[in-house]
Amino acid sequence: MKQKILIVGVVVALAALAALHVAGWVMSSASVHSVPPPAQGDPVPGAPAAKVATAQRLLRALVTGENLPGASAAVAVGGRIVWAEAIGWADVERRVPLSPESWMRIGGITEALTAVAIGRLAERGELDLDAPIGRHLPALASGPAAAVTTRQLLAHVSGVRRHRGQDEGIRLWRCAEIARGLGAIAAEPLRFAPGSQWAYSAWDYVLAGAVAEAVAGVPFGELLRRELFAPLALTETDLDAERGRVVAYWPRMAADTHFGLEVADPVDYACFAGAGALASTPRDLVRFGAAVLAGEAARPETIALLHTPLAIQVPGAEDGVRGLGWSVGHAAGRRTVWRDGTAVGTTASLRLLPDDGVAVAVVANVTFAKGVPPLAVTLANLFREAPSSPPRPRP
Repeated sequence: MKQKILIVGVVVALAALAALHVAGWVMSSASVHSVPPPAQGDPVPGAPAAKVATAQRLLRALVTGENLPGASAAVAVGGRIVWAEAIGWADVERRVPLSPESWMRIGGITEALTAVAIGRLAERGELDLDAPIGRHLPALASGPAAAVTTRQLLAHVSGVRRHRGQDEGIRLWRCAEIARGLGAIAAEPLRFAPGSQWAYSAWDYVLAGAVAEAVAGVPFGELLRRELFAPLALTETDLDAERGRVVAYWPRMAADTHFGLEVADPVDYACFAGAGALASTPRDLVRFGAAVLAGEAARPETIALLHTPLAIQVPGAEDGVRGLGWSVGHAAGRRTVWRDGTAVGTTASLRLLPDDGVAVAVVANVTFAKGVPPLAVTLANLFREAPSSPPRPRP
């Protein structure tokens, strides 16, 4: 008996010693910023200096407080960028500073751009939002999803199943055309009758992008360049695979950046297309947001449709409402439209205040940067009160 107690005691002691060793290793090697991280940004003439100073302080606090490699943010008021700055590292190991020009994945924010591009096709009569998608996608023509509509895809009420994570391999395929990657769900049963429930599925926007490709007769990337990037002068946005990006990071332990970072595994988002294939900068995201608010990205009635709350309840969503490609609701008493995004090596947030003409984007080059969306909310409310801001965009 004494021998058993002794053995148990030794095991416990060794386990405690190992835990202390691991904890010591984690804490000694976790900090990304042993010195203050560098800041990159250009002053904007006429910008509200006091608010810019506050924004700089908040961005730095996010990077150092959450132990992020870096984060970049931009704000547009009345269609004009009044602040854009980056703090931290684009490459921690090589000490390459992050800058406002640094490209990062934007994850689910891609859906907002996809919805606007599809809205443009619909307003010209080229795409019927309520036509069955099987009409455009031969791979699904005889399958369970054939009668689902593009509108239902954009609303996430289609019943199409969720993506099965790494096991499905969609982030490792390479799709020159989206339609070639649809075989994985062609025969899959729907989870519920279309229009009866809300449930997020990345496949919804993969399919919506495939429909847009088929209607336009061009690859999805070319479609976005034609419909959004060129007319809106979005020179810092493109398919993830088409441009060089910053190094993408992943929390080393427990999905918590405080425990240190590691370089994320390589992935290819080409097959995600309309669901998450884009990389951009916060500057370009607020240019896009400003164009949405001004009715320049699409007709005002199209934007109003995308931003109209769904009649169906959305479990877990702020205010319980979603639009088409966007979340809609109120923050700090202000009408707000937003889309957050997460991808391998990225946390991103785009916030619009339609009644104030404010667009804010914050992006960090690490997954699970929990403070990114709250900072976007804070910055939006900070700059909406800027007394020297230019006039609001036209309704």
